[in-house]
Amino acid sequence: MESLRPAFDEGVILARRLPEDRSALARALTDRSMFLLAVKRYEEAHADFAEATALRPIVTRT
Repeated sequence: MESLRPAFDEGVILARRLPEDRSALARALTDRSMFLLAVKRYEEAHADFAEATALRPIVTRT
């Protein structure tokens, strides 16, 4: 499963090249964060998720 890591890293790298589209970076970071959770890399997952939520705050309905 760890062999998939480069694909998620590449997604983040490509999204960072689009500074005007913060939502693309937020999605790429969230995707990589979920992958990192699956492979039990919790600190890295938390860092990606924290950066993603700073870019695009989570909105919930009440």
